[in-house]
Amino acid sequence: MLIIVAWMLRLAPFGVAVLAMVLVARLGASVTGIFGYYILTICGLVLALTIPLYLLVLLRGRVGFREWAKAVGPVQALAFGSRSSMAALPAEVAAAESLGQ
Repeated sequence: MLIIVAWMLRLAPFGVAVLAMVLVARLGASVTGIFGYYILTICGLVLALTIPLYLLVLLRGRVGFREWAKAVGPVQALAFGSRSSMAALPAEVAAAESLGQ
């Protein structure tokens, strides 16, 4: 099952790129501004939610901050890129095991 998820995650960016090209071809270049606004909004929201959590871990965490950040970095990248908690689950389990939880 995890092999299928890994392949889907590897191929997903190509599918998204093709869908974006079709959308631009149908609606014109004006849609790129909408995509830009969407990307900036999502990045802003992710930062607005991530920074307080990092501060919370820094102030109250029982695990060293660098160790924690090193363990959750790949999980956050996968979760942000795929926008799927199911796809990020194996990485989350591996990160928790690396921290001894």
